[in-house]
Amino acid sequence: MSRWLRIWHSGWEADEGSAGMFLMAPFWIVAVGIAGLATIPTLLHLMHRQRTTPIAWGAMQFLLDTPLKQKRRQRLDHWLLMLVRMALLALVVAMLARPLLLAGPFNPLSTDTPADVAIIIDHSLSMGRHVGNGDQTLLDRAVDEVTHITTLMRKSDTLSLVLAEHTPRKWTPFPVAGELDIDRLRADLRNLRPGTTDASIPDAIQAANDLLARGRHSRKIILVLSDEQRSTWSADNPSAWRLALGEHPAGDSAAEIFSLPLIPATMSVSNISIGRIAFLPGLIGVNRPVQITAAVTNTGSAAVQTVPLQLTVDGQLINSQTLSNIDPGQTQTVRFDYAFTSAGPHWTKISTDIADALLADNAAVAALNVVPKLPVLVIDGQLRPTPANFPHALFLLAALSPGDSPAATAATLIQPKVISVSDADRMVAGDFAQYPAIVLNDVPALSPTLLAKLTDFSLSGHGLWILLGPRTDRAFFDSLPGRSPLFPVRFKSNAPDHAAPSTAPQNVGIVVKDRESPMVSLLIAEQQNAFTGVVLSKWWSLNVPDSEHVVLASTAGDPLVMDHAVGNTGGRVVIWALPALPENSNLPLVSNFVPLVNETIFHLSATMTKTQNRQLDAGTPITLTLPSTPMIESVQITKPDASTVGLNPALTNGNYLISYPETALPGLYEMKFTPPDAGLPGAVYFSVNLDPRELEPAILTQADLGFLSEHHYLTKRLDNVTELPGALGAENRGTDLWPYLALLVLATLLFETMLTHRAMALQTPGTALAS
Repeated sequence: MSRWLRIWHSGWEADEGSAGMFLMAPFWIVAVGIAGLATIPTLLHLMHRQRTTPIAWGAMQFLLDTPLKQKRRQRLDHWLLMLVRMALLALVVAMLARPLLLAGPFNPLSTDTPADVAIIIDHSLSMGRHVGNGDQTLLDRAVDEVTHITTLMRKSDTLSLVLAEHTPRKWTPFPVAGELDIDRLRADLRNLRPGTTDASIPDAIQAANDLLARGRHSRKIILVLSDEQRSTWSADNPSAWRLALGEHPAGDSAAEIFSLPLIPATMSVSNISIGRIAFLPGLIGVNRPVQITAAVTNTGSAAVQTVPLQLTVDGQLINSQTLSNIDPGQTQTVRFDYAFTSAGPHWTKISTDIADALLADNAAVAALNVVPKLPVLVIDGQLRPTPANFPHALFLLAALSPGDSPAATAATLIQPKVISVSDADRMVAGDFAQYPAIVLNDVPALSPTLLAKLTDFSLSGHGLWILLGPRTDRAFFDSLPGRSPLFPVRFKSNAPDHAAPSTAPQNVGIVVKDRESPMVSLLIAEQQNAFTGVVLSKWWSLNVPDSEHVVLASTAGDPLVMDHAVGNTGGRVVIWALPALPENSNLPLVSNFVPLVNETIFHLSATMTKTQNRQLDAGTPITLTLPSTPMIESVQITKPDASTVGLNPALTNGNYLISYPETALPGLYEMKFTPPDAGLPGAVYFSVNLDPRELEPAILTQADLGFLSEHHYLTKRLDNVTELPGALGAENRGTDLWPYLALLVLATLLFETMLTHRAMALQTPGTALAS
């Protein structure tokens, strides 16, 4: 069945040793059908014609002799005319079927058959690598090869050009021919800039086949000029080839596919690649110190002595520094410290102006949103409703709002609100949603209703901080299910009910168990022994499951600070086994207590930044949700290549939803709104990172080439340019017979006209009476 499907769509090709083939088999099938139908009236006439018995009548013998001879001649003419007309119809259909007389010693018409040639240029990011000692890139070399190929083509050949990008681009909408058009094509290619996206060779071959189908010649040739990067060729993804070529893989199509690799010669070159920019802390507020870091890797084969790096914020150069002695394959981290002085959308760039093998990875861009205020709800364990004093929360509140005056407190990023646990019981779930993080400060127990609300709060992507203290009801927490998302730990059986051993060993301090945790990493960066001098007197002894993440512990071995994720939307719960009270330890009195408290809040609130993610991977759609007021009429997005696209926002569930999926191009995307309004930001930024596959050095292996050849996705890999003439002249599939059939149709039509005129001339009244 599959063979007959290929016969119908691609034409039938004879088995080895056969005489020919048809390029348009459906017309030939129609011709055979019409010829069969045309014989039916003839057969019926021969079967049912009137049978007569001649009677000799002497008186009429000489009278009818001449008319009988004319009638016999007329019958012969009619039969011949019918056969000529049937042959004429069959020849027209055969001509449209475009038969080929295969090349070979028995083909007297065999000539140097012209071809439709399609050239695919790999226009992915990796083709921007410089080769040799000059400024030429692999893309420049590909353009030179196109020029060379056009000099090898025959004057009657046609040329099509496809750029292999994230979405293949047909540089020529149809095959072009003629020296003037090809010269213009070569000139346009000289202005082609290096690509920055990924690419798919299977998709590009599909686009090339579409162009070749518009060509007029029987021979079809595809030449692929690429660096043979493995990811671009999808060598380990057969489904990509099947999806791109459908039911017609290259082995069954008319095109022969050749690969001309443009792999740089082995030489000692360096290439500095700047990785994705990271911010610490995860939530960035106004006037808060931020660490802006990026990995700087030498992906080349030569060492780099100095790498000058610059930090740009919103287009302004902020700072610069230099890394030294980066060996091949080595990675160093560059760090810039900065504080954003205004809230809202911003963008940063870390770049180097070093001249290396690939310029496209010498810069990284990151968009972010700086929050103006961070509201935090503190639920204190006292039972008296507010307003009231909260003595157990004084040191915690002082750390959250360290301002010396009401004005200074109002200017701080974190804005705490304190309520009693009794007030929290009366709040509805919607009241909690406005807070990125909630703190339970020394709360004895929770009512079932409040427990359920806080559980949903954490599972929905928010942060919860539980500080155990003197008022903690151990029986309540022990009664929670063992897999409770809020409290998965358990008290040790020998620990007393009043929050710690009655007599603590002397000189019990704090050690850091996880130096990468966002809660302590900034502290450790400033000083290695951030908790030197801290002495503990009381704390809760807890049994912690192996799966639990311990950040800080006592020198006696008890876990003090635990951090675990909740749900699938980024929720987190942090548990402290000691309260923020000086009677339990001197931690609230040391200088690192304030940054520890603040970084814990930032860590718990970091999910806020993920809901409006501004740093995207290549191909990830841009999405932005804004309130329905003020009104937005239209949105304009400026892409990294300075092109613009207009969007119409859609109202969904009372909010504007703005979405744009075409993000294969890495760099900065700027979004602006019409009409401008004070309630809208002047611009919103999104950044798209480089596709990491384009930085992978792996190229096609012999096994990959064997796979491509075995499945007829590749006819041959050309080892060098000297094989190009052979590829352009490869597989002379035979002589296209349609011009000869066209002449034969004209001759047959002329003969049919002469026969018709003769039959009309013989149709005399006497002949008609005699017949």
